[in-house]
Amino acid sequence: GTKLLKGSTVVLKVGSGTVGKAVNLPNIVGLTVESAKQKIGGAGLYFEANYEPLALNRTDSLSFVIKSQYPTPAGVQGGLVSSGATVTVIAVPAGSIPADTTGL
Repeated sequence: GTKLLKGSTVVLKVGSGTVGKAVNLPNIVGLTVESAKQKIGGAGLYFEANYEPLALNRTDSLSFVIKSQYPTPAGVQGGLVSSGATVTVIAVPAGSIPADTTGL
């Protein structure tokens, strides 16, 4: 153990015991940043956004959509990740993602 000085403050974190539990990783590409945050948070995951170009303020960032995410559902075994994992995204201004024409 670690010895502390008398009177030191000790911070305890108490959790629900669900961190590390396997959860489905949602595909959030194409969603608005706000919708993606809600979906990721609802799955028990953390959300980290990188804006390209840099969003100037919160209002500006609301018009951004998710261009890519890491990890991706297809990139992880069974589409599952551990709860508490971080999903990192690239967000771009709405309208800057070309339409998917692969099915045409």
